[in-house]
Amino acid sequence: PQATATWLWLFEAAFVDGDLGAALRAIRSARHLAAPTPREQVLARARVLEARGRLAAAAALLERARSRWPADGCLVEVAARLAANGSAHGS
Repeated sequence: PQATATWLWLFEAAFVDGDLGAALRAIRSARHLAAPTPREQVLARARVLEARGRLAAAAALLERARSRWPADGCLVEVAARLAANGSAHGS
């Protein structure tokens, strides 16, 4: 498939089924074949990291994305909320 939406739907289906490997493969395929937005790629990858219990890695990914694309309000907001939530739990 060449449509970004097809790969993102495949990601969601695999994620819901708990097949995180297939979810990541769908995002990787989308990146090479359909060119999803950076936001779509980052948020999907962060969800997989979180589902695998790697919250710190998800937070780091979101922080790098926020720094790289500061004009993307969604990435900035998600990174800020995760950072605030993490610091609240760390206290």
